[in-house]
Amino acid sequence: MKKRIGVVIFVFVLLFVSILAYNTFATDKNNKGVKKIATEWGEYLSSQFYQKDVKSSNTTNDDQKMEQVIKFYEIQGYNKKEAQKLAADYVEESDAIYQKAIEAGIRVTDDEVAAEVESIKQLYHSADLDEISKEQMEAIISTFKSEEDYWEYEREVYQTLLVSQKYVNTILEDFFTSHPEASYADWSAYFEDWKDQLIADQ
Repeated sequence: MKKRIGVVIFVFVLLFVSILAYNTFATDKNNKGVKKIATEWGEYLSSQFYQKDVKSSNTTNDDQKMEQVIKFYEIQGYNKKEAQKLAADYVEESDAIYQKAIEAGIRVTDDEVAAEVESIKQLYHSADLDEISKEQMEAIISTFKSEEDYWEYEREVYQTLLVSQKYVNTILEDFFTSHPEASYADWSAYFEDWKDQLIADQ
């Protein structure tokens, strides 16, 4: 069975659940226009990667993150106001999850980060990846000066992202241990409620 990999997961992992989630960009089953969107997103990411030293001296990490998420939504067709609202909600949620993970003692090593990115890299180069995901990843990677630069970018992202991902995986495992008959739809509903409560408790 071909696997679909969510390219946006490499930047945000919007649900922090699985590296093999459905592709956020893949709303068009025929992939029309999706490759163009992926290319535009890649161009933005690569520009951020190559300008990070300049940007870091002029803006805070929080500002950069908000700018990036707003751009993500704008590329998908949302207007500025809608993108800002969605980005604010996303950043609040992702920051809350990361902080909760840190409080729970979750940490990652460089070796863990490298292994996670390597697994994605191997999937990208394997025959197991579906054609649409492959084309979208190729479009993004092609905007970097080299493929290795792209994977270096991912390693930087996963220094933080993997912390949240590991924590949510523990929540998922606990849920299915406590609810062995539950479906993934049940988990999704539970996780949405869990996130809402997390925000409310801040």
